[in-house]
Amino acid sequence: MMKRLNLFSTSETHKNRLTTNQPKYFDENNDFIKYDYLDCEMQLVDITDIPRNNRFYNGNTKKYGITINDKDYIVKFSKDNDMSVYCEYIASNIIQSIGISCHTVKLAILNGVIVNLIEDFTSGTPYSLHSYKDTRQTSEDTEIGTKEYAYDDVLYLIDKHLKISDIEMVRTKQAFWRMFICDAMIGNRDRHQGNWGYLKSNTNQGYFFAPLYDNGAGLFPGVNKVIQEYIDAETRYEFLYNRIYIFPASLFKIKRPDRLYRSNYYEMFEDLKIDKIFEDEVVKFRKNLSYQKLFEIAHNVCSNVPLPTEYRRFYIEIVTLRYMCIILRMEFKKSYQLLEEMLTKYE
Repeated sequence: MMKRLNLFSTSETHKNRLTTNQPKYFDENNDFIKYDYLDCEMQLVDITDIPRNNRFYNGNTKKYGITINDKDYIVKFSKDNDMSVYCEYIASNIIQSIGISCHTVKLAILNGVIVNLIEDFTSGTPYSLHSYKDTRQTSEDTEIGTKEYAYDDVLYLIDKHLKISDIEMVRTKQAFWRMFICDAMIGNRDRHQGNWGYLKSNTNQGYFFAPLYDNGAGLFPGVNKVIQEYIDAETRYEFLYNRIYIFPASLFKIKRPDRLYRSNYYEMFEDLKIDKIFEDEVVKFRKNLSYQKLFEIAHNVCSNVPLPTEYRRFYIEIVTLRYMCIILRMEFKKSYQLLEEMLTKYE
């Protein structure tokens, strides 16, 4: 369990600190620099001398496999000097902390650079990972290439999956919508067809919904290029508002009689009657996860991340605010004021 720490120090002056696109946390001797504003106790394992194994992992982001104590791990790098390594860590640990099945992500050091160290959840198990895009069917009208990446078609292909049992079918749909709700919360812009899928049993050939993985496109990995707009109190309100209601859009599409378009997360929660299981899962979230509890979870996760205060504050605020406004349907101005007051208690 992560230790809860005092996230904000009264000795810090947020507005006067120079923020770079890629903060440096190591000195010339490759030793961790313990800046006073880090205020965290995260112990980062150095994996520089651990050789690669023979596991291969797909994806647009640079990654490779290593083995530690007979357990396989994925080493994943940031992309184009963005914050995706931290977004992957924070998003995945928040999702895990609210009780959703998700891969386990840590931060590690590789040649002086902070990277993700991700447990391969198939390691040492009789399961293999099959992404949604790898779905292959033999029955009529189930060829994935003939379908749109839209909710109706995705759910249709889940229904028609020949190797998912009737009991597992309901669980699969529940897991799909839970994934979508989590993506709405973190603002995932890239849940493409290779970023979710199934675990295939190598013994009975059955299929099960896999733990969530590849969450690094959530939490706005490019925020380091515009963080000053968040730091500045005069622009913060609009900065956050846009990241609740305007962008990002989900990659899943909505079918309308006259068009097909990427769905806006806020729009998707306006009418829960579009799918009964979706409605049921949203009700569960609303009943079991208050925004105060999510704030506490986000604080616990972010409090020991080796990042400047303004970044940790942003991640806590954006994930809680998106949950309040998109899923709980609270009014933005009120939610913003409540959160600013909650955050001030830690300053």
